[in-house]
Amino acid sequence: MNSSRTFTALLVLGALLLTGCSQEEPEPKFADEPSASPTPEAKETAKEFIRRWNDELTAMQKGDTREYREIAGACEPCMSAADKVDEYYAAGGYVATEGRTLVEIEKQQNHGRNRATYRIVVDSAPTEYQTKANGPIESFTGGRVTYGVLIQNSKESWQILDTWQIPS
Repeated sequence: MNSSRTFTALLVLGALLLTGCSQEEPEPKFADEPSASPTPEAKETAKEFIRRWNDELTAMQKGDTREYREIAGACEPCMSAADKVDEYYAAGGYVATEGRTLVEIEKQQNHGRNRATYRIVVDSAPTEYQTKANGPIESFTGGRVTYGVLIQNSKESWQILDTWQIPS
């Protein structure tokens, strides 16, 4: 009958808490808040960074290239792609796509302590775009494409240094 004693003890404790022990209004006492100790953020892995970069590549095609430019770093092909998107939208054009889905990320080679080359395979959705208002609507069908990506890790974050298409 241990469970009945526990139940009775809980009932008594509850009654005491509800009735209080004096007629005066109790002054609530709260425990001091724990000091906020900074919790270190989990360091983003190279593969997580590549996934984020790929997501930003898709997102920027809606016309806002700022986030993509921040994580693309000094990557010339990346900046050229962002420049094209900016040009299309500035001229009244657009890009319509579901983007690309990462199918595979495979580390190929280390280049010292902070750099590495990855091979990525993506499925690109069909894309429709217009380079300027009232310009011809152009498109490409999409499909599976393989790229090389050279990344570098600094103290703050990863950066894309270069990307290139690998022939099938």
